[in-house]
Amino acid sequence: MENNHSYMPTLDVLRAFSIIPVVFLHTSSSEFATKYVGYLGSYGVLLFFCISGFLLSYLAFEEIKKNGYFHVRAFYMRRLLRIWPNYFLYIILINVFLLTNPDVTNWFLELFLSVFFLGNLLNSIHPFVEGVPHGSIYFNILWSLAVEEQFYLFFPVILALFTKNKFRTIIIACIGIAIVITGLRYYLIQLGLQLNYSKPYWPGIAFQTNTYFDIILFSVFLGYVKSTFKYKLSQKYTKMSLFSLVIIFVLLSFFFFRNLTYLEAKYSLGFIGMGIILGLITYLSSFMDINKKKIVSKIFISIGKQSYGIYLFHIPISLILSAVTYKVNIVVPFFTVWVFIISYMFSLFLYKYYEVHFRKIRTKHLPASTYALTKKSL
Repeated sequence: MENNHSYMPTLDVLRAFSIIPVVFLHTSSSEFATKYVGYLGSYGVLLFFCISGFLLSYLAFEEIKKNGYFHVRAFYMRRLLRIWPNYFLYIILINVFLLTNPDVTNWFLELFLSVFFLGNLLNSIHPFVEGVPHGSIYFNILWSLAVEEQFYLFFPVILALFTKNKFRTIIIACIGIAIVITGLRYYLIQLGLQLNYSKPYWPGIAFQTNTYFDIILFSVFLGYVKSTFKYKLSQKYTKMSLFSLVIIFVLLSFFFFRNLTYLEAKYSLGFIGMGIILGLITYLSSFMDINKKKIVSKIFISIGKQSYGIYLFHIPISLILSAVTYKVNIVVPFFTVWVFIISYMFSLFLYKYYEVHFRKIRTKHLPASTYALTKKSL
């Protein structure tokens, strides 16, 4: 049966499954981890986008049903108070580090772009325009936050599209946008192949906001469906469907798309398909009931709640841990596991003693009739 409460613990579990391979992808030197676990990390951020689009959409349409309107200012204040505290803390800490280790050529340019949530701009342009520098390891991690913040600018317009048109018109519009963006991805691949620059051109596609717009839009559509039609799915049907989608995802990931070139697999043929599968997994997971008292559930839910902090801080933590172990001349077994644990503990510390102050402020910017609806989810 459908859970009528907005908090969906299964989405936190999905976030946990998203962040684990991302950390492996960025920090592991193991060939096995990079080849198999890390490969899934390339889809981890895509799943984050699916979860974000779905949940924000569902809550927005629930708010519209209760209030008769969508409170745009409150939406932006909630997002600001959720994203900005850790985001700008990261920027402050990384710049303090760079003051003592100034090894970024375009430090001030990257800092300027990151402050205005344009951290994906350099890598988006670099492969296609000679002379434009690429981003550094210290600021590259902010690209996905830039994509998400840029998408928020369009969110009220998208809500208007959904609320002021018939269901058939919405479907046609979504399909049209997906076709245009898929075509743009393919064009950029061909453009990159034609250029003779001695540098990889895939970041020009991977870091662009438009690359993910259709996938996020599909997740917004699924949030609209969940809120509008109130389907009731049995647990048996939901589990069977989820299991089938996960199997399809794994088979496509490892036995089909991996045999194509990297760009064809991720950004041309496979990207829209994998995004749809991950969106459907997100949608079906929202109907799942899990026992939150089980220790395994508690662990994954907790990891999911801290996934944003883990994502932001695992790179600097891995750099610091590497520097310390190198200086004292020791080898740390299971390096990636330790990076993950330390990142989780640091994120949990921030959640309890730093973010709590912003959460209190955030509740003041929730419409009164939807406070109970959103206090756990946002």
